[in-house]
Amino acid sequence: MVCTVQESGKLSSTMTTENQETSRSTPVRLSLENGNLQAVATYQGGPDPSFSEATILQLLADQGVKYGIINEAIDRLTAQIRTMKDRQKLQAVVAQGMFPGESIDGRAEFFITDEPEIKVREDGRTDFRNIRRYKTVAKGQLIARVHPPVRGKDGINVFGEVVDAREPAPAPVRPGDHLQSQQGEAGSIEYLAAIEGIFKHEGETFFVSPELIIEGSAGLETGNLSYNLSIIIRGNIDRGTEILAGKDLTVEGLVETGFLRVAGNITVAGGINSGGKGHILCGGDLSADFIENSHVICDGSIHLRRSILASTVISHGTIDLSEPDSSVIAGGEILHFSDLKVSRIGNQNEIRTIFYPGLHYHNQQIYHTLRDEIQELEKTIVALAEYLRKFKEKLTRLTAARISDDLKREAKERVQQYHKVREAIEKKKALFSTVQNSRRNSAPVKIFVKDAILPGTEFHFKGGIEKIQAPVHHVVLTFFPDRTAPKYEPYPS
Repeated sequence: MVCTVQESGKLSSTMTTENQETSRSTPVRLSLENGNLQAVATYQGGPDPSFSEATILQLLADQGVKYGIINEAIDRLTAQIRTMKDRQKLQAVVAQGMFPGESIDGRAEFFITDEPEIKVREDGRTDFRNIRRYKTVAKGQLIARVHPPVRGKDGINVFGEVVDAREPAPAPVRPGDHLQSQQGEAGSIEYLAAIEGIFKHEGETFFVSPELIIEGSAGLETGNLSYNLSIIIRGNIDRGTEILAGKDLTVEGLVETGFLRVAGNITVAGGINSGGKGHILCGGDLSADFIENSHVICDGSIHLRRSILASTVISHGTIDLSEPDSSVIAGGEILHFSDLKVSRIGNQNEIRTIFYPGLHYHNQQIYHTLRDEIQELEKTIVALAEYLRKFKEKLTRLTAARISDDLKREAKERVQQYHKVREAIEKKKALFSTVQNSRRNSAPVKIFVKDAILPGTEFHFKGGIEKIQAPVHHVVLTFFPDRTAPKYEPYPS
């Protein structure tokens, strides 16, 4: 007899052994298959009325098969051998082990992706400038649920040996920074954003970044950026690109756009040149190499290294150009609430350069707005007073029975309107008084000029204009709240 045994752990290979004594007595072969999980009896020959189940049982015993023996299959095969008419090949699974259960690999279920949000304009075209390429998440927002791997139940082969289930792989993800975890359903772990930030998925790692980092320039490729976060740009900001940052903006190259709205500080390694388009609004301090051909409004102080050229620059703090011997301000208008330091003002062409020292731009704008609004309200109150005067005269000529309900209603509405307008005027006048006193610096404001102030320069202060007619060297100008003309003093050595 020839017995085929499959090598343990290799489902596709078989091993054959021979029992010569049995081989001479019966043409039955026993094969062990599927990693010793099945024993298959094969008979090839003619009918044998004397064939016995014991022959197959002996083959199983000789090979050490002791688990999962299928007596019903052995009985059916024996009966077929005894009663068959012609020579033929018969097979039957005579022992069946227990296959190991299927293992389930771990998996991650994401509730946010980093796929860009594409906006379509009303004309049906894609708005490439405003594709939202970077996804923000709120603090506490569910980002992912990671399901653990599940190992299948071990099996048993026909030898009675344990067959290990496949070891499942863990989920191919790794949680990174700024995440918090909590227990989820069915043994899963849920990951939530620990901060407000940008969702990132790089390789196997997912995390939340507290700032948006652009590895390169911001332009057509990135689209416009509008995020309530700090933004870091490793390159330039290309012309025409709009940036709205809810915190700080850091640019490691140049700024070539005038469409910046930044709630915090602006830090630029290079310079700013917007080509005369747009407005750059900064809610904190601004630092850069230079400002040229731009319109900048800064709620804090401005720190530059080299120059301000042909620009409108507004600072509600100080303006400081740090290059002691070569810094220059030439052309445009400069509004600064506090002190200003520079090496030179103006150029040899006597370019007009206007300074407004000690002026608070925002409060000045509010002052003018409130003044105009109060004037309009006062016109309204005069018109209402005139109406009520005429209405009162009318009442004196009419009896109570002749005053219609519509007339009474109209009079009541006008009286209510009069009182509302009067109340609005009083509130705006109170605010106007506060703003009027805060639109100029109540302390002296100094302008430090190490080299020279050249002709073409003007200083506008409290209605007065100080024009420079000839070069003034190494000087400090002090503007006092109670004077219209500045005091000139030597630059400190």
